[in-house]
Parts: sequence; structure tokens; C-alpha cells
Amino acid sequence: IAVACIALGSCAPLLFAARPRRLHYLIPLLLGVLFATAREVRTEPALVIASVGIVCITARGSWTRRALLAATLVASFGVTTQLWARFWDTKFEEAVATVAAAGGQPLLTDRNLHHSLWHPIWHGLADFGWHKGYRKSDRQAYAYAIPIVNERYGTEYQHQLSQYYLKNKDEQGHRLKPETIPEYQLVLREKILTDIRDEPSWFLGVLLKRTERIFDRATPVRLGLGARFVDIPFSAWLVLPMLALLLFLRRWEQVKLLIFFSPTSLPAFLIHSGGGFTNPTAFHLAAFALFACWSVHALSGLAAARTRARA
Repeated sequence: IAVACIALGSCAPLLFAARPRRLHYLIPLLLGVLFATAREVRTEPALVIASVGIVCITARGSWTRRALLAATLVASFGVTTQLWARFWDTKFEEAVATVAAAGGQPLLTDRNLHHSLWHPIWHGLADFGWHKGYRKSDRQAYAYAIPIVNERYGTEYQHQLSQYYLKNKDEQGHRLKPETIPEYQLVLREKILTDIRDEPSWFLGVLLKRTERIFDRATPVRLGLGARFVDIPFSAWLVLPMLALLLFLRRWEQVKLLIFFSPTSLPAFLIHSGGGFTNPTAFHLAAFALFACWSVHALSGLAAARTRARA
């Protein structure tokens, strides 16, 4: 949410500026650096880049300007990502040299710079897809995939259900992690895609249930002061009629404000909706802010009308 707020504040000139300016190209440039850097800490904040991309391709000006804004965002994100990868490679090489110089056995096997894709998806389908064998357990995923990997690829990986590592070790004596084995990801990928292809209505049902949970379990709207707070009754479901109204009135700037925080819900929608995964949801907070603005404008307009009538 913090990264999304920074991004929204930075995008304000693109959203509300009366005319295009050259300095606006600095916005996607800097935000590309921000998202690529935030991704090195957690993957989820980088998803807000989708909202910034929408702002760029719908900004005021010609289509050429919009394309350049979006291209600047993509290029900035890509270059910064590569620079971070080189930075971590250098640090890893330094660590290997330090451990070797001290007489230790450095880790030389493959490593993941970021979360693998198919392992968390398999893990996350336990929220509403458990009847197809998905479980909210890393070790259960290993227990499912490793025997298939051995049978299909002729390997001899050994996994014990109580362990998060394989019994197998690399040449330096380090135990292997299943997520670093390419064949492991391929087996999970095949399982997930096969289930979706064979029964697309099942996966659509999972997404619909996750959507319902996102709206029902969105964080409450609160006014806080220190440790004290007051809950304000405001349902996240109100976002839908508000969005329909704004689309009908063609209030495009407010539409973009309303949907800007939508990517904060993507992990709960695409990966897993159980536990606290719906807590980062923030689109309804933007909706409440808009609703508050509408109320203030309506009341001020009513007061001004009564003042004129009395005059």
C-alpha cells in the first residue's frame, strides 16, 4: 500500500495536469526504478506498475507521447532490474570468495533471485481447490512432485515429508531445495494447467470465490489517532456501483483513481486468498476517499445555494 500511495502521488501530474509537459517523462522513469527496487524486497508492490502503465497510456497528449511514457516506464523497470541482478551476482561472488578463503564450502548450486511462479500457485490453490489435491503446505507440494520428477526424468531425488529440503546434496555437501530444480516447476505447471484445461469452470469458480473473499474481508475503513481508532461503516462492494456511475458520467480521472489500487488485491486473486492475503487490499479506501470528496462538494454546494437564496 505504501508503494502504491507513492506511485499515485507521483502520477498526480499525469492525471490532473492541464497540459503535457516534458518533465512528466521523469515520472515513469523514477517509478520504474521504484518498482524494480521494491521487487527486490517483496514481489507484490511491483504489481502496481500495471496501474501506472494505465495512467501513462491514457495521459493527455498524442498517442506518440503516451507510447513514450509507457516505454519509459518499461525500460526503466527493465534496466533497474538488470542492475539489481548484477549487484546480487557480485555480492554472491564476494560471499563465495569469502567463505572459500575461510576454508568453508560455499553454496555453488542454482539459486532463485525471486519467488518461483508455479510453487506458490500450487500452494495457493488450497484455498478453494483442495479437492483436486492442492494443499497449503510446501512439503505436500514436494511429496506430490518429486516422485513424478524421478519417474519422468530418471532422477533419484529423495524427500522426507517432515523436511523442507531433499536428502540429496550437491558436490559441496549442501542439501537441495526443490524450488531450485527446473523439473520440479515443470511438474507443478503441468498439474495446474491440466486441471484448468480439463475443468475451466472449476478454476473460474476459484477466482469468483477469491473475489468474493477480497470484497468481504477487505481491511476496515478507520480514522485513527495514535492507538485509538474509529471504524467507519463502508462496504468494499460499494466500489462497483461507484465505478459504474463514473463510467456512465465519463469521469475518467476519477475512474483511474478508483482502480489505481486494484493491483494490491492481485496476490489474493491470483495466488491465495486465505489468511491475511486480503489485508493489502486498498481499492475500497480510494473509493471511500472519493465518496468523502463527493459528500463535501455536495454539502458545500448546498450551503452555497442556500446562501445565494437568502441573499
